[in-house]
Amino acid sequence: MGIIGTVKFAATFAFALPVALYGVNRVVAGHNTGWAFLAIAVVMLAAERYITTPFDAPERAAEEAAAAVADDDED
Repeated sequence: MGIIGTVKFAATFAFALPVALYGVNRVVAGHNTGWAFLAIAVVMLAAERYITTPFDAPERAAEEAAAAVADDDED
């Protein structure tokens, strides 16, 4: 995961964190709906990480071009 992927994941995490915290508060309060909010937060993070969208194509092309140009000598 490159810098762009890390920033995208951090932004998604920033949106998923309040949902997860609300779910934890609901579970601690004894409401079963909290589990649904926890599941939504997990799905948000998993979807950002594992589902490829058409908007990801330029990012992958840029990463492949950078990898082709960059010199990875470990000497």
